[in-house]
Amino acid sequence: MKSKKSKFLLGLTVAVLLPFSFFISAKLLKKDNLRLPAYYNIAAIKQGANGAKDQDTVYQKVTDISLINQVGDMVSINKDLAQKMLLIAVINQTKDSLGIETNMYLKNIMTKAFRKNDSILQLITISLNPEKDSTDVLKQFAQSLNVNPDKWWFLNGDGQQIRGFVQNELHLKLRRDTLSNIWYLDEEHPKLVLLDKKRFVRGYYNALSPVELKLCADDIGILFIQNKQQ
Repeated sequence: MKSKKSKFLLGLTVAVLLPFSFFISAKLLKKDNLRLPAYYNIAAIKQGANGAKDQDTVYQKVTDISLINQVGDMVSINKDLAQKMLLIAVINQTKDSLGIETNMYLKNIMTKAFRKNDSILQLITISLNPEKDSTDVLKQFAQSLNVNPDKWWFLNGDGQQIRGFVQNELHLKLRRDTLSNIWYLDEEHPKLVLLDKKRFVRGYYNALSPVELKLCADDIGILFIQNKQQ
């Protein structure tokens, strides 16, 4: 009981601090004092005439994928969300313990942090086992969280396509339990992946860490201000 209470209080503290950290990030960025979120997943390194001194790193853009959201609409993450940053939660299953905990953190922390700026960000939950997470299951779960489907998608589709997207585009490692035929993230914790408007990966975060969620919120705020200045 004490552990659960401490965890709740820590999560509540971060929920309060996130909007404040967003404001501070914006102020610091205007003063050119804050680091920009890194780019991930190198696609190629181009050599210039001067060799290593003239290298240009090209980073991979995440290609589009069309899946079905919790209200039954076929949606495209790039075409339909062209003006938004994406925060993608990759979970094993919606209703397993880690899936529930990850989505509760997103609801109780991230949506509070960006409730006044929710037009800049789309939350997306992708299950690695859509064969067990039907659209009806996702719809019921989203309704239990009182999720606005315009702001947060729970996506379903072909399992092979989804797992290929997670591995090849988001660059997360997967493993399959041969006995249960259930797919899992081959990671220590559930992951959040941040994509900017141009669909470059700009951050990976432990979905259950208040500290990393705060960092995630800072990164979103920095990218938002940077986009406004360009």
